[in-house]
Amino acid sequence: MKRRGGRTAPTTSNRIGLAASNHHSALGRYPAGGWGYAWIGDPDRGNDWKQPGGWIFNLLPYIEQEGLHQLQAGKVDADKKAAASRMISTPLSMLHCPTRRPPRAYDTVTYRTHFQRPKYAARTTHLGRSDYAANGGDVYTDPGREGTPWNATGPGTYNQGVAPGAKAEWDKIAAVANGVVYAASEVGSRKVEDGTSNTYLFGEKYLNPDMYTNGVDAGDAESMYVGDNIDVSRWSGPWAGQPRQDRSGFSNWFTWGSAHPSGFNMVMCDGSVHAVSYSIDLEIHRRLGNRQDGEVVDASQL
Repeated sequence: MKRRGGRTAPTTSNRIGLAASNHHSALGRYPAGGWGYAWIGDPDRGNDWKQPGGWIFNLLPYIEQEGLHQLQAGKVDADKKAAASRMISTPLSMLHCPTRRPPRAYDTVTYRTHFQRPKYAARTTHLGRSDYAANGGDVYTDPGREGTPWNATGPGTYNQGVAPGAKAEWDKIAAVANGVVYAASEVGSRKVEDGTSNTYLFGEKYLNPDMYTNGVDAGDAESMYVGDNIDVSRWSGPWAGQPRQDRSGFSNWFTWGSAHPSGFNMVMCDGSVHAVSYSIDLEIHRRLGNRQDGEVVDASQL
């Protein structure tokens, strides 16, 4: 059993932790991870593995954003695409760290079509982004890994993602992923074998401050309503690198971090919030990201 260190109480992180706890209480699992970076949330597609949108979209009803979650509900064709565009261009103060940047819609780059027009949204040039990410574990996965028939964008059409046999393909990823949120994830507390108070759920992601507003950083290029992707997930394996304070001239799309001078905030699976030092031992960090390794964490190392 892992043990945790001291608690802290940043308002934003605590609210996210409470929302995740309420989601788990209502559905018996944490928010599903969605399908890939070409997809966004769709309220007509449920909230389990068949939902193409990621954890932020699935958490919206639990952070008093039911209206935003339901913008596309019941609409078709151009009306639905226009509503989807409004959603992905909507910022949320809860998902922004005030130390880093204000909560507004930021420019998107023009050289990748899906940034401005993901499935299935009308074109938009400004996107709501997040300073928070979900725990993908210590092994990198995406929708195109482990022999699935897709790539990192996810299935080409919705029907491909839910066709007979599709669940078996998604389960190939689940068999390898050891975090809490990943492509088509459906993880409840029973699958958090190391204990909910000892395993990361969400936290602050690292960003290059040169790219806070322009969408050039690959880990901050999409809207926050996409499916599984480096914009909304991060990892704790040593290969992902040491968590860092944001630093001009340096990019890392896989690790955690923040603009705070001494450390970054992490929400655990029990909803508690902890300040974690940038100098955390990488093995300790890895164990906190892996929900099922059975390793012990020395509380003094956090």
